[in-house]
Formats: sequence, structure tokens, C-alpha cells
Amino acid sequence: FFFQAEDGIRDYKVTGVQTCALPIFAALRRHAIRSALKLALLMGVVCLALALGGEWLLSLLFPAEYRGHGQILLILGVAAWAGSLGAPASIALAAAERGSAVAFAVGATALINLALIAVLLPWAGLLGAAIATLGTELIGSLARWSAFLALVREESRTCAPEMVARPQAHAAADRKSTR
Repeated sequence: FFFQAEDGIRDYKVTGVQTCALPIFAALRRHAIRSALKLALLMGVVCLALALGGEWLLSLLFPAEYRGHGQILLILGVAAWAGSLGAPASIALAAAERGSAVAFAVGATALINLALIAVLLPWAGLLGAAIATLGTELIGSLARWSAFLALVREESRTCAPEMVARPQAHAAADRKSTR
């Protein structure tokens, strides 16, 4: 069982001690949250543009039968916004070698989306399908963030108490001792 520490790859079987990876997870969490905020802002601008000019865009790009569907376009834009919020958590999980958690969340989200569309499409048409997609994108992002934050919490429980209290100081001391 190898894992990446701040100063290189270690094997706990060789040293008998498994170094705490909390500084790595703390940095990963910090970067994931910052990335999610940046994506939220960027996609928020796209959603605002769709809210203000979605109908015009539909009339410009598509034939007349697509006019009047600006609300659906906006809901799908908000669904893309919701889905993008889970991307940093997915990347962080993959970086932490937890790709199976990402695969499970994406697969479950797809199945929930299919089920909701099957229920809402006959009842509410394209608007129902768009709402189903928005709901499942929110669920999927929440699932990926929950998995990532649970991983960070679990890592903090397995570390020594002094490491949880001061991870940067411990990591600096660890780097000095291995030189």
C-alpha cells in the first residue's frame, strides 16, 4: 500500500509507520472549494446570460418550432451549473485514488435521472425532463462532495492528534527529518 506524501512516496510496511496525509487532504480540500467557487461564478454568468437572452438565442440558432422554450434552456443551464459544482470534488476524489466513489456517484446519478425523466416526461413534458435533470445534477454534486468531505474527515480521524491540530508544522518537521 503506497500513498503520496508531501515529500515523496512512502510504504508503511517498510517503515512501520504510516505518515498522515492530512496536509495533502487539507490542501486538496482548499483547492477543491476554491475551484467550485470559481466554477459557480463562471457558470452563474452563463445562467444569467441564458435568463436574459435564452429566447433570443433559440430564435437565432433554431427554427421557429423551438421558440418559447427559453425556460427549459434556462433550467438545463442551471443543471449544468449544478453539475459543474461537483467537478472539483470528483477531481479531488480521483487524486486521492477514490475513483470508484466518483464512478458510483456518476452511475447512481444517471440511473436516478433516467427514472425521474421516465416519471416526469409523460406528466410535464420537456419541462419535467429538464427539472429531473436539474434535480439529479444537484444530487450528484452533493454526493461527490459528501464522499470527498467524508474522506477528509476519515483521514483526520486516523492521524495523530498533534497532526490534526497543526498539520503544516508537522509536515515541515517530517520533511526535515527525511533529508
